[in-house]
Amino acid sequence: MFYVTRLSTVLELFLAAKQPHLASVKNWHMLVVMRILIGIIIGSLSFTFQAQAKPVTVAVRSLGGVRAQVATIDLGDAQTHLDIVLANNAPRANSSQEQFGDELFGSMVSRAKAALVVNGTFFSKDAQKRVMGNMVRSGIFVKYSRWENFGTTFGLNQHNQPDMFTLRAGDAPRWEKHWFSLTCGPRLLKDGQVWLSPKTEGFSDPHVLNSASRSALGYSQDGKTLWLVTFLSPLSLAQEAAAMKALGAYQAMNLDGGASKGLAFKGQTLMAPGRKITNAIAVYDSVSPASQALKQSRTTFTLARLPNGDLPILSPDQKVAMNPTPKPVVTPAPSPTLSAPVVPLPSSSTPQPVITPVPTAAPRLWRGEDVQHHPEAQQVLAAPKYFFWYLYRKDYPKAWQALTETSRQSIVREIVATLESSQTEAQVRQAMDSYDPDFAPTFWEAFRHTIDSEKWVKHNFVLSEIQGDSGQVLTQPSNIQLQIKKEKGHWRFGFSETFS
Repeated sequence: MFYVTRLSTVLELFLAAKQPHLASVKNWHMLVVMRILIGIIIGSLSFTFQAQAKPVTVAVRSLGGVRAQVATIDLGDAQTHLDIVLANNAPRANSSQEQFGDELFGSMVSRAKAALVVNGTFFSKDAQKRVMGNMVRSGIFVKYSRWENFGTTFGLNQHNQPDMFTLRAGDAPRWEKHWFSLTCGPRLLKDGQVWLSPKTEGFSDPHVLNSASRSALGYSQDGKTLWLVTFLSPLSLAQEAAAMKALGAYQAMNLDGGASKGLAFKGQTLMAPGRKITNAIAVYDSVSPASQALKQSRTTFTLARLPNGDLPILSPDQKVAMNPTPKPVVTPAPSPTLSAPVVPLPSSSTPQPVITPVPTAAPRLWRGEDVQHHPEAQQVLAAPKYFFWYLYRKDYPKAWQALTETSRQSIVREIVATLESSQTEAQVRQAMDSYDPDFAPTFWEAFRHTIDSEKWVKHNFVLSEIQGDSGQVLTQPSNIQLQIKKEKGHWRFGFSETFS
């Protein structure tokens, strides 16, 4: 759902009464952009429209010279639902404790009645036919081990927002947040760049490491498009990664392939596996809708649970490789036009160290030519650059994280004040922090448009001064001193501190 609203006369009068002095300030619209935007976005929710449904499509495409059947799925369509089809309609996936066998692909397709069915993850070749990795279906774990740390996991939350993590690369386990989750690998792309380290992930089978018949999964940077790709000729992992990058994927991983590779569209098998399989991915859309039970499971989802209703125990050992190997080869991302090193932003799932300040004399003031020699000069300069860069690229969660805590609190307070409803600051903050698809995207799109992010990424940024945990960056030609603050070891842009 998205909202189309207008700035009412009442809101204009409200803003004028609240900030009468702004009319005399040059570029005053920048100073009140937050208040105006909130009114534009939320001032009236009476005009509500359903985005046009986009059913699944399948087409043969050339991806950097590699031919493949590419299934395109619109994750922004409320009718899009993913499910895991288990062999013989089993209640759980095969594991070392219990087994339910395998099944012909065509039989699984007939039972699923989905728009699209493709092969899923690996399974062992022995009699147990154990499925690789943890697996979540309709918010319930159909396979779970607290010690699993192989491969790469793809998941979707309640709002169809995609997620991908690789535990042996140091990522934190997030299965409990997934309404749908499948672990396979190796990983092919991370943040838009080739990322290949199959041995780090625990893969040693030559059938995986060498050239093979493959299939893959990837999604776009904005998280709106999912691709399930079935390659038409054998290729290496490096070629597969390059093909997924050519497709436009931002995150991608390899799926099971070889004799397990299968593809069915609208009930018709386009590529049949050479053997029975244990699991497959089913995709439903507006033409081939999901069952009411599947829809309901997503609507009521909170956290993924075990079949007995308990929450899983996530072990710290899942983040540690059993057999550490050399660091993965990561293809470096090209620097954006705002050339500066990216300042890592803390993940909400990663605890940040508590730094106890040591009493010292007044911090030194670095200014003029001297400021360029400050040991953190580039990080200070990067903070506003990358805020506007994330905004321009529509990477809104990162833009939110690039702001100071004061700015985020100020934005939340203004939203609540403008809403004049029962929503609390805690509820609005949660919606912004979690990037609620019914709230945050609309806010950010209007914000991006109003401040003209393309203009800001073309500005020159000049470091003015640094003193202690504060800094200033001058923008040219607008000649605005942007306020930069250091919080928990990271330099962030003080939007509200600058434009208040």
